[in-house]
Amino acid sequence: MSGTNEQVLAWLKNAEDLTIFAHVSPDGDTIGSSLALWHALGRQAQLVCEDPIPEKYAFLPGAQAFVLPAGARASAYALAVDAADAARALFEAAAHTAVIDHHGTNPGYAQVCRVEPELGATGTLVREILRDGGWQVDADIALCLYVAISTDTGNFSFSSTKRRDMLAVADLVEMFDLAETTRKLFRMKRKEHTLLLGAMLSAAQFAARGRVAYGCVTREMLARAGAQNADIEGLIDSLINMEGVEVALLFSQRESTKLSIRTLQMDAAALAQRYGGGGHVRAAGATLDCPLEEAVRRVVKDVEAEME
Repeated sequence: MSGTNEQVLAWLKNAEDLTIFAHVSPDGDTIGSSLALWHALGRQAQLVCEDPIPEKYAFLPGAQAFVLPAGARASAYALAVDAADAARALFEAAAHTAVIDHHGTNPGYAQVCRVEPELGATGTLVREILRDGGWQVDADIALCLYVAISTDTGNFSFSSTKRRDMLAVADLVEMFDLAETTRKLFRMKRKEHTLLLGAMLSAAQFAARGRVAYGCVTREMLARAGAQNADIEGLIDSLINMEGVEVALLFSQRESTKLSIRTLQMDAAALAQRYGGGGHVRAAGATLDCPLEEAVRRVVKDVEAEME
Protein backbone atom coordinates (compact mmCIF):
# COMPACT_ATOMS: atom_id res chain seq x y z
CA MET A 1 0.00 0.00 0.00
CA SER A 2 1.25 3.49 -0.80
CA GLY A 3 0.03 6.81 0.60
CA THR A 4 -3.15 7.44 2.57
CA ASN A 5 -6.66 8.67 1.88
CA GLU A 6 -5.95 11.63 4.16
CA GLN A 7 -3.03 12.72 1.96
CA VAL A 8 -5.21 12.61 -1.15
CA LEU A 9 -8.02 14.50 0.58
CA ALA A 10 -5.63 17.22 1.74
CA TRP A 11 -4.29 17.50 -1.81
CA LEU A 12 -7.79 17.68 -3.32
CA LYS A 13 -8.79 20.39 -0.84
CA ASN A 14 -6.31 22.76 -2.49
CA ALA A 15 -6.84 21.59 -6.08
CA GLU A 16 -8.93 24.44 -7.47
CA ASP A 17 -7.38 24.32 -10.96
CA LEU A 18 -7.57 20.56 -11.53
CA THR A 19 -7.30 18.19 -14.48
CA ILE A 20 -8.28 14.53 -14.04
CA PHE A 21 -6.46 12.16 -16.40
CA ALA A 22 -7.79 8.75 -17.50
CA HIS A 23 -5.34 6.26 -18.97
CA VAL A 24 -4.85 5.46 -22.66
CA SER A 25 -7.19 2.90 -24.25
CA PRO A 26 -9.68 3.75 -21.49
CA ASP A 27 -11.62 0.99 -19.75
CA GLY A 28 -14.52 1.08 -17.33
CA ASP A 29 -12.36 1.55 -14.24
CA THR A 30 -10.44 4.62 -15.39
CA ILE A 31 -13.57 6.18 -16.93
CA GLY A 32 -15.93 5.42 -14.05
CA SER A 33 -13.44 6.37 -11.34
CA SER A 34 -12.55 9.64 -13.06
CA LEU A 35 -16.21 10.54 -13.54
CA ALA A 36 -17.09 9.70 -9.94
CA LEU A 37 -14.42 12.13 -8.74
CA TRP A 38 -15.50 14.74 -11.30
CA HIS A 39 -19.11 14.62 -10.08
CA ALA A 40 -18.07 14.67 -6.40
CA LEU A 41 -15.84 17.71 -6.97
CA GLY A 42 -18.69 19.71 -8.49
CA ARG A 43 -17.97 19.00 -12.16
CA GLN A 44 -15.44 21.83 -12.23
CA ALA A 45 -12.35 19.79 -13.07
CA GLN A 46 -11.14 19.20 -16.61
CA LEU A 47 -11.37 15.58 -17.80
CA VAL A 48 -8.67 14.40 -20.22
CA CYS A 49 -8.08 11.11 -22.02
CA GLU A 50 -5.64 10.47 -24.86
CA ASP A 51 -8.16 8.23 -26.63
CA PRO A 52 -11.88 8.71 -27.28
CA ILE A 53 -14.26 7.21 -24.72
CA PRO A 54 -15.61 3.89 -26.09
CA GLU A 55 -19.25 3.90 -27.12
CA LYS A 56 -19.87 1.16 -24.54
CA TYR A 57 -19.40 3.72 -21.76
CA ALA A 58 -21.15 6.65 -23.42
CA PHE A 59 -24.22 6.12 -21.19
CA LEU A 60 -22.27 7.19 -18.11
CA PRO A 61 -23.29 10.66 -16.90
CA GLY A 62 -20.56 13.11 -17.90
CA ALA A 63 -18.78 10.83 -20.38
CA GLN A 64 -19.06 13.53 -23.05
CA ALA A 65 -17.03 15.91 -20.85
CA PHE A 66 -13.75 14.17 -21.64
CA VAL A 67 -11.46 16.02 -24.04
CA LEU A 68 -8.40 14.91 -25.96
CA PRO A 69 -5.02 16.38 -24.93
CA ALA A 70 -4.99 18.61 -28.04
CA GLY A 71 -8.10 20.37 -26.78
CA ALA A 72 -7.04 20.55 -23.13
CA ARG A 73 -5.53 23.44 -21.22
CA ALA A 74 -2.65 23.28 -18.77
CA SER A 75 -3.61 23.26 -15.09
CA ALA A 76 -1.80 23.66 -11.79
CA TYR A 77 -3.09 20.39 -10.35
CA ALA A 78 -3.08 17.06 -12.18
CA LEU A 79 -4.66 13.83 -10.93
CA ALA A 80 -4.05 10.54 -12.77
CA VAL A 81 -6.70 7.89 -12.13
CA ASP A 82 -6.06 4.16 -12.66
CA ALA A 83 -2.91 4.99 -14.66
CA ALA A 84 0.15 2.82 -13.99
CA ASP A 85 2.50 5.38 -15.56
CA ALA A 86 2.50 9.11 -16.24
CA ALA A 87 3.91 9.57 -19.76
CA ARG A 88 1.62 12.53 -20.38
CA ALA A 89 3.08 15.94 -21.14
CA LEU A 90 0.16 17.84 -19.61
CA PHE A 91 0.35 15.77 -16.42
CA GLU A 92 4.09 16.14 -16.01
CA ALA A 93 3.90 19.89 -16.63
CA ALA A 94 1.59 20.46 -13.65
CA ALA A 95 3.06 21.95 -10.50
CA HIS A 96 1.11 19.59 -8.23
CA THR A 97 0.52 15.95 -9.14
CA ALA A 98 -1.27 12.99 -7.59
CA VAL A 99 -2.27 9.48 -8.62
CA ILE A 100 -4.98 7.08 -7.43
CA ASP A 101 -4.32 3.59 -8.74
CA HIS A 102 -4.30 -0.14 -8.05
CA HIS A 103 -1.61 -1.36 -10.46
CA GLY A 104 1.28 -3.16 -8.80
CA THR A 105 3.68 -1.86 -11.46
CA ASN A 106 2.96 1.79 -10.60
CA PRO A 107 6.39 3.28 -9.76
CA GLY A 108 4.94 6.13 -7.68
CA TYR A 109 5.46 8.83 -10.29
CA ALA A 110 3.39 11.59 -8.64
CA GLN A 111 4.03 13.82 -5.63
CA VAL A 112 1.07 12.23 -3.83
CA CYS A 113 0.53 8.54 -4.56
CA ARG A 114 -2.38 6.45 -3.36
CA VAL A 115 -1.81 2.96 -4.74
CA GLU A 116 -3.25 -0.32 -3.48
CA PRO A 117 -2.33 -3.23 -5.79
CA GLU A 118 -4.29 -5.73 -3.74
CA LEU A 119 -7.63 -4.18 -4.72
CA GLY A 120 -9.55 -5.40 -7.73
CA ALA A 121 -10.33 -1.90 -9.01
CA THR A 122 -9.26 1.71 -8.58
CA GLY A 123 -12.96 2.50 -8.20
CA THR A 124 -12.91 0.83 -4.79
CA LEU A 125 -10.20 3.21 -3.65
CA VAL A 126 -12.11 6.20 -5.04
CA ARG A 127 -15.24 5.05 -3.18
CA GLU A 128 -13.31 4.88 0.11
CA ILE A 129 -11.68 8.28 -0.46
CA LEU A 130 -15.06 9.89 -1.10
CA ARG A 131 -16.47 8.21 2.00
CA ASP A 132 -13.59 9.39 4.18
CA GLY A 133 -13.94 12.89 2.75
CA GLY A 134 -17.60 13.06 3.70
CA TRP A 135 -18.96 13.32 0.15
CA GLN A 136 -22.55 12.24 -0.37
CA VAL A 137 -22.92 9.68 -3.15
CA ASP A 138 -25.78 10.46 -5.53
CA ALA A 139 -27.16 8.28 -8.33
CA ASP A 140 -24.64 9.54 -10.90
CA ILE A 141 -21.65 8.84 -8.65
CA ALA A 142 -23.08 5.45 -7.67
CA LEU A 143 -23.44 4.39 -11.29
CA CYS A 144 -19.93 5.54 -12.20
CA LEU A 145 -18.40 3.72 -9.24
CA TYR A 146 -20.31 0.52 -9.97
CA VAL A 147 -19.13 0.53 -13.59
CA ALA A 148 -15.54 1.15 -12.48
CA ILE A 149 -15.48 -1.69 -9.95
CA SER A 150 -17.61 -4.27 -11.73
CA THR A 151 -15.77 -4.03 -15.06
CA ASP A 152 -12.26 -4.32 -13.61
CA THR A 153 -13.23 -7.29 -11.44
CA GLY A 154 -14.95 -9.13 -14.30
CA ASN A 155 -18.34 -8.63 -12.71
CA PHE A 156 -16.79 -9.64 -9.37
CA SER A 157 -15.45 -12.93 -10.74
CA PHE A 158 -11.69 -12.36 -11.21
CA SER A 159 -9.21 -13.71 -8.67
CA SER A 160 -8.21 -10.11 -7.94
CA THR A 161 -11.67 -9.38 -6.45
CA LYS A 162 -11.55 -8.65 -2.74
CA ARG A 163 -14.13 -8.24 -0.01
CA ARG A 164 -13.55 -4.48 -0.07
CA ASP A 165 -14.43 -4.36 -3.77
CA MET A 166 -17.79 -6.00 -3.11
CA LEU A 167 -18.54 -3.93 -0.02
CA ALA A 168 -17.78 -0.75 -1.99
CA VAL A 169 -20.83 -1.28 -4.20
CA ALA A 170 -23.16 -2.96 -1.68
CA ASP A 171 -24.98 0.24 -0.75
CA LEU A 172 -24.93 1.67 -4.29
CA VAL A 173 -26.79 -0.89 -6.38
CA GLU A 174 -30.27 0.33 -5.45
CA MET A 175 -29.50 3.85 -6.69
CA PHE A 176 -29.60 2.97 -10.42
CA ASP A 177 -31.01 0.34 -12.77
CA LEU A 178 -28.69 -2.59 -11.99
CA ALA A 179 -30.20 -5.02 -14.50
CA GLU A 180 -29.96 -2.60 -17.43
CA THR A 181 -26.45 -1.54 -16.45
CA THR A 182 -25.13 -5.10 -16.29
CA ARG A 183 -26.79 -5.86 -19.63
CA LYS A 184 -24.97 -2.95 -21.26
CA LEU A 185 -21.65 -3.84 -19.66
CA PHE A 186 -21.51 -7.63 -19.90
CA ARG A 187 -24.03 -8.96 -22.39
CA MET A 188 -24.73 -6.39 -25.08
CA LYS A 189 -22.10 -6.35 -27.86
CA ARG A 190 -21.72 -4.15 -30.91
CA LYS A 191 -22.19 -5.98 -34.20
CA GLU A 192 -18.76 -4.74 -35.26
CA HIS A 193 -17.18 -6.16 -32.11
CA THR A 194 -18.73 -9.55 -32.80
CA LEU A 195 -17.51 -9.60 -36.42
CA LEU A 196 -14.03 -8.62 -35.25
CA LEU A 197 -14.09 -11.40 -32.65
CA GLY A 198 -14.91 -13.95 -35.34
CA ALA A 199 -12.06 -12.75 -37.55
CA MET A 200 -9.56 -12.84 -34.68
CA LEU A 201 -10.59 -16.30 -33.50
CA SER A 202 -10.56 -17.78 -37.01
CA ALA A 203 -6.87 -16.88 -37.29
CA ALA A 204 -5.88 -17.64 -33.67
CA GLN A 205 -2.86 -19.87 -33.07
CA PHE A 206 -1.49 -21.97 -30.25
CA ALA A 207 1.91 -22.66 -28.73
CA ALA A 208 3.43 -24.63 -25.85
CA ARG A 209 1.28 -27.68 -26.61
CA GLY A 210 -1.92 -25.65 -26.50
CA ARG A 211 -1.17 -23.89 -23.23
CA VAL A 212 -0.68 -20.55 -25.02
CA ALA A 213 -3.30 -19.03 -27.31
CA TYR A 214 -2.57 -15.91 -29.31
CA GLY A 215 -4.43 -13.82 -31.81
CA CYS A 216 -3.96 -10.66 -33.83
CA VAL A 217 -6.12 -7.73 -34.81
CA THR A 218 -4.86 -6.05 -37.97
CA ARG A 219 -5.94 -2.80 -39.59
CA GLU A 220 -7.48 -4.89 -42.36
CA MET A 221 -9.59 -6.84 -39.85
CA LEU A 222 -10.83 -3.61 -38.28
CA ALA A 223 -11.74 -2.15 -41.65
CA ARG A 224 -13.48 -5.32 -42.84
CA ALA A 225 -15.60 -5.47 -39.68
CA GLY A 226 -16.26 -1.72 -39.69
CA ALA A 227 -14.86 -1.76 -36.16
CA GLN A 228 -12.99 0.77 -34.02
CA ASN A 229 -10.05 0.27 -31.68
CA ALA A 230 -12.53 0.34 -28.80
CA ASP A 231 -14.10 -2.86 -30.19
CA ILE A 232 -10.88 -4.74 -29.36
CA GLU A 233 -11.70 -4.57 -25.64
CA GLY A 234 -12.74 -7.98 -24.34
CA LEU A 235 -11.57 -10.02 -27.36
CA ILE A 236 -8.80 -11.61 -25.34
CA ASP A 237 -11.31 -13.16 -22.94
CA SER A 238 -12.28 -15.69 -25.62
CA LEU A 239 -8.65 -16.83 -25.78
CA ILE A 240 -7.95 -17.21 -22.07
CA ASN A 241 -11.29 -18.98 -21.54
CA MET A 242 -10.42 -21.80 -23.95
CA GLU A 243 -9.97 -25.18 -22.28
CA GLY A 244 -6.31 -25.96 -21.61
CA VAL A 245 -5.09 -22.40 -22.22
CA GLU A 246 -2.98 -20.85 -19.45
CA VAL A 247 -1.66 -17.76 -21.25
CA ALA A 248 -3.52 -15.61 -23.78
CA LEU A 249 -1.87 -12.96 -25.93
CA LEU A 250 -3.60 -10.45 -28.17
CA PHE A 251 -1.60 -8.30 -30.57
CA SER A 252 -3.23 -5.18 -32.04
CA GLN A 253 -1.76 -3.38 -35.01
CA ARG A 254 -1.57 0.37 -34.35
CA GLU A 255 1.27 2.80 -35.17
CA SER A 256 3.18 0.39 -32.97
CA THR A 257 1.96 -3.00 -31.69
CA LYS A 258 -0.21 -3.16 -28.60
CA LEU A 259 0.06 -6.33 -26.53
CA SER A 260 -2.61 -7.56 -24.09
CA ILE A 261 -1.87 -10.44 -21.71
CA ARG A 262 -4.11 -12.67 -19.62
CA THR A 263 -2.82 -15.56 -17.53
CA LEU A 264 -3.94 -18.23 -15.09
CA GLN A 265 -0.60 -18.84 -13.37
CA MET A 266 2.20 -16.82 -15.00
CA ASP A 267 2.86 -13.30 -13.73
CA ALA A 268 1.36 -11.19 -16.52
CA ALA A 269 2.74 -7.91 -15.12
CA ALA A 270 6.29 -9.27 -15.01
CA LEU A 271 5.99 -10.38 -18.63
CA ALA A 272 4.61 -7.00 -19.69
CA GLN A 273 7.45 -5.19 -17.93
CA ARG A 274 9.95 -6.87 -20.26
CA TYR A 275 8.46 -4.74 -23.03
CA GLY A 276 8.06 -1.53 -21.04
CA GLY A 277 4.50 -2.22 -19.95
CA GLY A 278 2.81 -3.25 -16.73
CA GLY A 279 -0.47 -4.09 -15.07
CA HIS A 280 -1.66 -6.85 -12.79
CA VAL A 281 -0.58 -10.41 -12.00
CA ARG A 282 -3.31 -11.92 -14.21
CA ALA A 283 -3.94 -9.07 -16.67
CA ALA A 284 -1.35 -6.73 -18.16
CA GLY A 285 -0.28 -5.02 -21.35
CA ALA A 286 2.51 -3.25 -23.20
CA THR A 287 3.27 -1.39 -26.40
CA LEU A 288 6.07 -2.74 -28.59
CA ASP A 289 7.75 -0.35 -31.02
CA CYS A 290 8.02 -2.89 -33.82
CA PRO A 291 5.86 -4.38 -36.59
CA LEU A 292 3.09 -6.80 -35.66
CA GLU A 293 4.81 -9.89 -37.03
CA GLU A 294 8.04 -9.18 -35.15
CA ALA A 295 6.15 -8.54 -31.91
CA VAL A 296 4.32 -11.86 -32.23
CA ARG A 297 7.52 -13.82 -32.85
CA ARG A 298 9.35 -12.15 -29.98
CA VAL A 299 6.66 -12.44 -27.32
CA VAL A 300 5.51 -15.96 -28.19
CA LYS A 301 9.14 -17.14 -28.11
CA ASP A 302 9.63 -15.53 -24.68
CA VAL A 303 6.44 -17.07 -23.30
CA GLU A 304 7.32 -20.53 -24.62
CA ALA A 305 10.75 -20.29 -22.98
CA GLU A 306 9.14 -19.18 -19.72
CA MET A 307 6.79 -22.16 -19.73
CA GLU A 308 9.43 -24.82 -20.40
